[in-house]
Formats: sequence, structure tokens, C-alpha cells
Amino acid sequence: MENINNILVSLELEGQGHEVGEMVRDNRTIYFRYNADFLKCGLNISPIKLPYNNEINFAGSEPFDGLYGVFNDSLPDGWGRLLLDRSLASKGVSMQNITPLDRLAYVGDKGMGALCYKPKYDEDVAISSEIELDMIAREMDQILRGSDSDIIDELFTLGGSSGGARPKIFVGYNNVTKELMHGQQKLADGFEDWLIKFPSSSDPKEIANIEYAYHKMALKAGLVMSDCKLFTGRSGQTYFGTKRFDRIKEKRIHMHTASGLMHDNFRMST
Repeated sequence: MENINNILVSLELEGQGHEVGEMVRDNRTIYFRYNADFLKCGLNISPIKLPYNNEINFAGSEPFDGLYGVFNDSLPDGWGRLLLDRSLASKGVSMQNITPLDRLAYVGDKGMGALCYKPKYDEDVAISSEIELDMIAREMDQILRGSDSDIIDELFTLGGSSGGARPKIFVGYNNVTKELMHGQQKLADGFEDWLIKFPSSSDPKEIANIEYAYHKMALKAGLVMSDCKLFTGRSGQTYFGTKRFDRIKEKRIHMHTASGLMHDNFRMST
């Protein structure tokens, strides 16, 4: 596998793509430069740490391995990173040779938020037509316990670009028919973008119900948050789901975490 040494960044808003700029990796340093035309539109994607000019800038190696925080926010951590690492290892790729730009290429146009990256690594992954939550949960548990899975590439396609430690998948959900479809496909009429979480190996069996109870408490406290619900597998096991905050009727919404905005490593926050 050849390393990616330059990435084109675009921003997809209202169904239209805007060329943001380009990242180049040279001698282990990652440089970024805004597209001059993008600067004219006045859309500042990261107003604190990323200089809003047409100069060649670099972030330094810490805290995000040379990436500016807004681009690091596109990368999966926890579960998604584990999936990608396992998938690449199964193909004989050494983790020591994988760079942040390689990881962004695997995110491509399937990440959270509105940023997209080219070139992108696209692999033909066979995706089953039916979403069977209990089966997905079993495969996820195998991976978390260190075992192999026959559908690891499918799991990465389903939700490997999401953030957070817990396993999850992107789905389309129809609130009228109660049907689920794969969230990386073009959604049919009546479907909305949702995210379904699965327990980690250390979670209690009732973790979905516990998280849903916290959702109810948050609403009672007057907090505004995305719609949430419990999905039920054939076994009766429940799974916590929430409507995606970075999608409205398939339109993408720009996303930036506080960690990425401030260049503060959330694992060792200062």
C-alpha cells in the first residue's frame, strides 16, 4: 500500500461541494493551504487554531499527529480506529506505515460532518440487504474480544468513520414503517439518518436502557438534544439509537468538536 502524500479537502453544504484547500505531507510534516476562492466565500471552518489565509501553514505534531483539529475531527477514534486497524492488518498492512492522511483517505466522503477528502480509498464491500441488530452485536463483541470477524469490512462501512469508544452503525430509519436501511446508501423516501450504538464488552446488558433514561432526564432538565429511541433485536435485546446531528434530510452539517477547535487532547485535557 502506497502512502497518500496529498489530500484535497472539500466542504459539502446544501448539496454543493466547495473546494476548501489541500494538505501535503512532506518529511513527516503535514502542511495545509486554503484555496484562494474558498477564502472569498467567508466560511471559516476552524476560527481559532487554523489561520484563515492563503499561506502554507502547519499545526505541529501535537496533539493530533500533525493535523489541524478540524481535520482530526473527521477521523474515527476508539471503535472506528480499531476496525480500520484490524481490517488493514488482515491485508498485511503494517500500522507503523499508516499516516493521518491515509486514514483521512479511508474516511473519504463518509465521515461525520460536512468535510470530504480525496483521493479516497474505496473498496467494494458486500453489504447484506437486511440489518440484523443481534447478529451485528455478536460480530462486534467478537472483535472487541480480539477474535476475527468475517464482516469486519462491512462493519467499517456501516460505522467505522464515527467517533467515540462504543461500537455503532449509521442507519436510515423510517419512523412510520419502522424499517432500517444502511446509512451509507442513498436514503429512500421517508427515511432519516440515525446512529445505533452497541454495548462494549464491559457494559451491563441494560446499557441501552440506562442511556435512554439519561436522555429522558436531559429532556426533563430542559436540555435540547437529538431525538433518541430504543431499537429492539429479534432476541428482545435493546439498542440505543439517536438521530444524527450532522445530517438533516441527507444534507450535511459542518461539525467541529471543542477538542478540535481548541487543539486540546480530550484524553489529557489541559
